[in-house]
Amino acid sequence: MKVVLQTAVKGLGEMGDVTEVAPGFFTNFLAPRGKAVPADAPSLTWAQKMQSNRVARKEELLKNAAEFAKKLDGQTLTFKRKTTGNDGKLFGAVTEKDIAQRLLEQHKLDLEKKQIKLEKHLKEVGESKVEIQFSPGIVAKITVNVESEE
Repeated sequence: MKVVLQTAVKGLGEMGDVTEVAPGFFTNFLAPRGKAVPADAPSLTWAQKMQSNRVARKEELLKNAAEFAKKLDGQTLTFKRKTTGNDGKLFGAVTEKDIAQRLLEQHKLDLEKKQIKLEKHLKEVGESKVEIQFSPGIVAKITVNVESEE
């Protein structure tokens, strides 16, 4: 049975997608929860509008991502952390969450932790190169400098 998804359904698709499901799945799960409607002329027209809107939104996001990546590329973020002594080891670590928070504060850039590519959390004083992936193919490389707090 062909249906048009009204909301995103994990494993099936995004809002506006036309997909094939078992009649019982539609009757017992999708329809009662308002997640899908049968694929008829009005719902297919609505699905086409949703698809074109989604494409336009993705193009806009890619354009903005490229601008942000160009602006951010080569920047340096500095963190001051307490150390255990003269060995340069930190009591804690600088994580993806810390970097995302600093980017939000300094550059008004709201990123998810998974977009920040750290091989491992930064646990020592020094500089590290970090990649920020805005989307596939759009990457900015920044320097994270960790200093000892006096």
